[in-house]
Amino acid sequence: SPEAVAQCFPREEVFDLVVFDEASQLRLEEALPVVTRAKRVVIAGDPQQLPPTRFFEAAFDEGDPASEIESEDDLFEAQQRGTEDLLSSALNLDAASTYLDVHYRSEDPGLIAFSNEHFYRGRLQALPTPPSKRGGEPAVRLVRVDGTYVDRTNPAEAEAVVTLVRELLAAKKPPSIGIACFNTTQRD
Repeated sequence: SPEAVAQCFPREEVFDLVVFDEASQLRLEEALPVVTRAKRVVIAGDPQQLPPTRFFEAAFDEGDPASEIESEDDLFEAQQRGTEDLLSSALNLDAASTYLDVHYRSEDPGLIAFSNEHFYRGRLQALPTPPSKRGGEPAVRLVRVDGTYVDRTNPAEAEAVVTLVRELLAAKKPPSIGIACFNTTQRD
């Protein structure tokens, strides 16, 4: 882990190569001790993923960064101030980068179709679904419920979920089912 590297290794280039995967999930300050101990660094990640959250940390006012820029170092620091993760920091540098254009994680291309259109400008190529895995049902579908969220609940939405679960369980071969809910009041 980055913490172990900071504690156990001397402050010198002890690694020929360090590879950071999922770098959008690694905070810059956690990665720096490892970066400083590497001769070369490869940073891999997806800038469309959400960065690590700082929701529970106190915010502070850093002033107007534009008024403080007098040198290239000041410009670099101003760019980095708003950066939370290693990948965003690396993308601010003048370094070689490349993109993977094949999406290989979803067994059904429909699972990535929305993101591909709206976030990746259609450049991702999904691997085709093997014939043995093709089914008649779409990978994702929208069930519109005209409910209203009041007092941390949406009864119409909850009823729609119960109806859908009943339909799924009545199938000849019922699937495994997981229900995600964002608050305990709605869950209950």
